[in-house]
Amino acid sequence: MEYVGHSSPDDSVVIRGDLDKNAFIAYWIAPDGHTITAGMNVGIWDVNDQLRELIGTTVDPEQLTVLG
Repeated sequence: MEYVGHSSPDDSVVIRGDLDKNAFIAYWIAPDGHTITAGMNVGIWDVNDQLRELIGTTVDPEQLTVLG
């Protein structure tokens, strides 16, 4: 498990992957609904640099995927 960024209590969380298999990425999204504030990869390795690059960027949450 690796975490990058700084989330706040007002952020929402979007999960991509398989929770049952402990292989997922959690994205924290600012209250504006589009800015990534933090990310955490669980059981998916070598994506921490990609997550770090997403912090502070504006995205369409529907387009978020499991990186890799």
